[in-house]
Amino acid sequence: SAHKSSFNNGQLLLRVDHRRELVGEVLTLCDEQFHSPSLHKNVICEQIESDICSLLNNALIPSNRAKIDQLDVRGFNGEVDDGCISDNERALMTTAVICSALLRYRITNAGSSLSLLCNRPWLRHMSFDACLCYIIWDSIPIFERNDHHSMAVKLLRNIVFGSPHRIVESCNAEAEIFQDIIDTDPLIYCILPRRNRGKACERFVIDFSHTERLRNILNPEETKKLASGNAKRKNPTELTYIQQLCNVLLHNLGRNGSIPFCSLRNIARKLKVPLEESMSGITNDEMKTLNIRLCGGVNESNNKNKNRTSGYMDWSPKTDFATANALSKEDGNYDVGRRCAFVGWENNDSINDAGGGRRSLNVEELAIEEYFSGRLPLEDESEECRGQWVGWHDEGGHVRELFRIMCLSDLLASTDDNPLFLKEQTTVFLSPYQSSPHDLHVGCFNIANGESGEGMEGHKIIRGFYERRRQKVAAFLSKISQMDH
Repeated sequence: SAHKSSFNNGQLLLRVDHRRELVGEVLTLCDEQFHSPSLHKNVICEQIESDICSLLNNALIPSNRAKIDQLDVRGFNGEVDDGCISDNERALMTTAVICSALLRYRITNAGSSLSLLCNRPWLRHMSFDACLCYIIWDSIPIFERNDHHSMAVKLLRNIVFGSPHRIVESCNAEAEIFQDIIDTDPLIYCILPRRNRGKACERFVIDFSHTERLRNILNPEETKKLASGNAKRKNPTELTYIQQLCNVLLHNLGRNGSIPFCSLRNIARKLKVPLEESMSGITNDEMKTLNIRLCGGVNESNNKNKNRTSGYMDWSPKTDFATANALSKEDGNYDVGRRCAFVGWENNDSINDAGGGRRSLNVEELAIEEYFSGRLPLEDESEECRGQWVGWHDEGGHVRELFRIMCLSDLLASTDDNPLFLKEQTTVFLSPYQSSPHDLHVGCFNIANGESGEGMEGHKIIRGFYERRRQKVAAFLSKISQMDH
């Protein structure tokens, strides 16, 4: 039945009574899931107010005091300043806290709609739980900008692992504590896209690092004791607290493939050991299918760090290097955060912009000019291949367009001739007007702790775009490899 909400202004959520009213309306709409709305309403509202109070207390950390002294804006309850620059920011943060509390209870008391989403994750854009996740994820930069890293950690734990569990505040804890953090509810895997989950895991590690840093600032005496204890460690390779977290994330999320390899690699960097060592014994379908390499590369012989046994290293692709001096101010200083500008070659005025006719270039335009003029690549077996290269800086736009043109009829139009896939095809293609199949950005990963063919707690393995089209992809690539031109 249609339901008209009275909330047409987000700033109403800055008041406790309106927050309670919104939670009540949501629980009324979710009557299938919550059989005692009033009881759950009280629990959820208590958690929301507790989180908002923690935001107010967090505003007293040293990094926020300067802001608070300069601003004269009211806090969530009109008494304490929270460091926000406007009520709009404050309303967005409040909305994220409310969505997090609602999502937490919807997952804990999963209804039929959430269970169906686990079987059809390509329809997540129609799911209320996915909308809650997206709101939380889009609000994370606001919490980070206002130094609320502890709350950002809690929110990220909710959308990535399914439940915030408990906030870990002691850096003396062992790695077993993190096992609880990543004891992920299977339902949460399907709510965020695989790529977003990977980025959220990266932000989780970064915000957790900031939380530890701020804790050390507020507790200098404890920090000195810890530093003294670390100096006396007998094992120099002992992992720090953050590295323990990264190690546990790699071994759990890396094996089931629930986040992309690029995110696994970024997390592995914090271990400060070669990628081959940190990913030892860790593999998934993405790594096997794409034959991802962890070490070596064509530049290995020229790598200054090739003999280094410590520090991060991974596979290095062929890379061309050029030296250029960026434009600076008269005092020789560069503006922090601004992109560098370079001088183009003035004798190329007659060449179009693709060849580098401009005299003030950014770094991408400079690289295009270097290849057009023949100054790159430095090493090439054939001189005929040097120069006159035309390039574009479009963040892969042309490649994606070419993918759609080449693959539209062979890959995007249908799935493999499997009875199960054909049955799912009715929801993968809901409308003739959709620009792509709904599962185009759904990756394949296993939520069964690495046991192929078995689901966790009755849930099936998540099948993605490639899993439904293995035969068609193999036939398509074989056809391309046999072409003469």
